[in-house]
Amino acid sequence: MKHSLMDNVPTGAVGRASKSGWINQELFTDWFDHFLATVQPQARPHPVLLLADRHSNHTNNLDVVKKARENNVIILIFLSYCSHKLQPCDVSLFKA
Repeated sequence: MKHSLMDNVPTGAVGRASKSGWINQELFTDWFDHFLATVQPQARPHPVLLLADRHSNHTNNLDVVKKARENNVIILIFLSYCSHKLQPCDVSLFKA
């Protein structure tokens, strides 16, 4: 991971990368733990909705699914082949 990617980020932000450059189960689990600590959905009166694409590290990660259920988080998985239309960052900020 290039440390320069963390220049001027908000306080409390974290950054990690895999050797391949792609998300993996370990990174997603670590990110989800950070999400839980930051958002604290278990302390909210209503569930927190987390939108995710159909990447296998999101859908086949039993550890994250269990943590979501235990912590008042609903994970909504986008239909295949539509995340580029439904995720604003994919079509604006990260547009290639």
